Amino acid sequence: MIGPVGEHDEGEIWTPEVLENPHAAPDKAARVKATFGRIARRYDRVNRILAVGRDRAWRRAAATAVGPCEGADVLDVACGTGALAGQFVAMGAGRVVGVDFAPEMLAVAREKYAGSAIDWVEADALNLPLDDRTFDVVSIGFGLRNLASAEDGLAEMYRVLRPGGRIVVLEFAPPTGPMVGAVVRWIILRVIPLVGRMLSGDRSGGYKYLSASVDTYMTFKRLARLMSEAGFVDVRQARRLAAGTVGVHTGVRP
Repeated sequence: MIGPVGEHDEGEIWTPEVLENPHAAPDKAARVKATFGRIARRYDRVNRILAVGRDRAWRRAAATAVGPCEGADVLDVACGTGALAGQFVAMGAGRVVGVDFAPEMLAVAREKYAGSAIDWVEADALNLPLDDRTFDVVSIGFGLRNLASAEDGLAEMYRVLRPGGRIVVLEFAPPTGPMVGAVVRWIILRVIPLVGRMLSGDRSGGYKYLSASVDTYMTFKRLARLMSEAGFVDVRQARRLAAGTVGVHTGVRP
């Protein structure tokens, strides 16, 4: 196990052995929390550069995939610095709640959206401090693969949705295809960790983890199956973006 973030101000959190399959690490949640605590202040800037500015479009695609949101009660899980929650506000949502377990990320979100009506809650996505059937829309953007258990996270999101409520999952998947897939995989595993470290100054191996977490994650077909197994109906892949590595999945709680 690893300890508090402060104990890892020097050296790597993600060792080569753990990065072979970071999703299998028994202390994955603690490592992820420590990583995001360290990169929070530069997270948005680095993401914008690594995604060549396309991350905004990806989040817009996710928010619009669930349909009209005017006046809706929206929960954004693993909200990070609040970009997706902010998108729902821009679309006219009513009550918007952003949940994340990294206080440093929430601190940035509060600064970015100071004066907005978004409620920021520090909590684990696997144990949401929220009542059953209280939201019309639940979203998670690039956060499902960071959870210790995708199945438990989807179960919690199902629990807090009202009947007829909608879920949207914006997530990466391993690149596929003999040519494009190979090029994209090289970028993910070689370019992104190097550039991410240079831009963020992070020495924890955080961007190595973010790359490895994509390369070793589930396929979109598997994600859709997990959503169905969690109880969601009408599960569909609304969009596939970024050379097929970014997907938008939606579903409904019956």
